[in-house]
Amino acid sequence: MTNQTPINVGIAGLGRSGWSIHANALSQLPDLFQVVAVCDPDPKRQEEAIGRFGCKAFGDYADLVAEKEVELMVVATPSHRHTGDVIDALQAGKHVIVEKPMASDLDGADKMIAAAEESGGILTVNQNRRYSADFIKVQEVI
Repeated sequence: MTNQTPINVGIAGLGRSGWSIHANALSQLPDLFQVVAVCDPDPKRQEEAIGRFGCKAFGDYADLVAEKEVELMVVATPSHRHTGDVIDALQAGKHVIVEKPMASDLDGADKMIAAAEESGGILTVNQNRRYSADFIKVQEVI
């Protein structure tokens, strides 16, 4: 266990990936991550997140991006929005983990990478099997 301050996370999109993958994983690591804000157009999902995390909740993505407390943004919005949402978060000074697929096309991925380089932010694509036992075993063999 470290004495570091948890990273403040904002989750954009509380559908299957945002809720079942990211929120669940982050809630298991309270010494490392704290969900401080979420965004989803569904008020019921917002209320559920407030109850679970005691966080702020927004219906508009721009409000989440503007939230100063958020250091790391999880972008789990619909895939066709990833490019714009990631770029907005990076330009606002957030680090970003984006759900798969990273972008709808190569141009979108290139624009995200350029935005990360320009902002100095970290950008990564979620690989939810990265820590599965079989995947770790394959990495050890390679």
